[in-house]
Amino acid sequence: MSIMSILNDVKLALVDLDTTKFTAATGKGIKVHDGFQETFERTADEILAAVQQGLEENNAKNVLITGHSLGAAVASLDAMFLKGKLDPSIQITTTVFGLPRVGDQAWADFVDSNDSHTLVKARNSFSFITNQHDPVPRLPPLDFDYVHPSGEFHITSVDSNGQATGFVACPGQDNEKCSSGLNIFEVSIPNHLVCGLHVLPPFGKFSTQAELAALEAQELA
Repeated sequence: MSIMSILNDVKLALVDLDTTKFTAATGKGIKVHDGFQETFERTADEILAAVQQGLEENNAKNVLITGHSLGAAVASLDAMFLKGKLDPSIQITTTVFGLPRVGDQAWADFVDSNDSHTLVKARNSFSFITNQHDPVPRLPPLDFDYVHPSGEFHITSVDSNGQATGFVACPGQDNEKCSSGLNIFEVSIPNHLVCGLHVLPPFGKFSTQAELAALEAQELA
């Protein structure tokens, strides 16, 4: 099922976050996209078990979570779910691509309160990459009470080989100088489909920790 069909489905409605899965959200009145939460719940317990097994068998201390489009929405829910279930010593880094809005203001604040927003290795970081003229990060609309968390990095240009040549860090929630402010008449579905290909791996030309740190210093005012 495509991201566009999900967003146009009746499950577009905001529903209460399942606090049996997100105990830290109890009493916060958080609401999320019905279809995204339903998709997340189909695999959440299996993913938790697999991650716990992998950490134990490999004596690992780091978890990287990623996804694109609908997968990015589900990965966002997985990230907050795993943070509440894994030992606090485990470093969880989430970098997703072409992320649609997942929940309301309370959800965005919940993500922000749990994470730093950086492409540089940091404990419990959450970042999402958006591409120029990609319409999906603007869906569902703000008018439907959906809000992006902080942590956006926006691709502004690519070269003839499809490598990202321009990035900006977008401070705050739904920064209008990034994907939220795109002209609705200048949209590109192909730019949504190839978003992750522009920057993985490594993150386009920004392949070192120093380069990523420099990028983050270039935040939009």
